[in-house]
Amino acid sequence: MAKKKKEDKKVIGRPTDYTDELADKICEYIANGNSLNRWLNEDKANKPNRTTIYDWLNKHAYFADNYARAKQDSADFHAEKILEVAEREDLNPNDKRVRIDAMKWVASKLKPKSYGDRVAHEHTDGEGKPLENSVNLAVLKTEDLDSLAELLNKASS
Repeated sequence: MAKKKKEDKKVIGRPTDYTDELADKICEYIANGNSLNRWLNEDKANKPNRTTIYDWLNKHAYFADNYARAKQDSADFHAEKILEVAEREDLNPNDKRVRIDAMKWVASKLKPKSYGDRVAHEHTDGEGKPLENSVNLAVLKTEDLDSLAELLNKASS
């Protein structure tokens, strides 16, 4: 019996061939505020699975860079969408609040520098007073002062 040629094999399963065009399509979808999960679940025919896409992200720098940028754009999309939801008159106030909170949360996680909570750290003593950063040079030994002066000279040159 003759061996089957490679071309005669029937292709089974989802496609695994990466193309820049497909990567661009995925990134555009995500940049418009959609998730990879939604893209994968819409019309599953001829789409790779999630693991394949993650493999592509690890193997193709072009895709990884554009995917990261698309996630940032998605955060902006969600932040801008908040105003549209807030202005909708067909939603009751609780529905608006839940939708807006969800979009704020997503935007803050995807782009924390722009949409995340600002956190201020204060260092205080046991009484809640700010700590003072000071050094009493009078208690240092001469050789310690010489070492400190040497370090300061190196740092300033």
